[in-house]
Amino acid sequence: MVFTKETAKISGQKGGKVHSSVAEKLGPLETVTDAKRWLGLIGLWGCQGRFGSGSIASAANRSVEVWLKALEADHTRELIMLRNRVKELEKQLKKSRVAY
Repeated sequence: MVFTKETAKISGQKGGKVHSSVAEKLGPLETVTDAKRWLGLIGLWGCQGRFGSGSIASAANRSVEVWLKALEADHTRELIMLRNRVKELEKQLKKSRVAY
């Protein structure tokens, strides 16, 4: 995850650097569980007014949504590859049964 100047505003820092406590609280964004944690914190911080404006909270929320869509696309590609592989193996199995 790359932090931008927009997300840096959460911590009140300038120059595109995120305060370490914000980064620690968010943690990595690598799994669906991570995304749920991020969304929970973004929602909580938004309700507490820690973003200064709703547009920053919306942008942070949107970044998680986009990340989830990318993950879904990766999983869809993997699923298609697995389905194709199963079809190939089923054909091979059918041919081997006919041969005997």
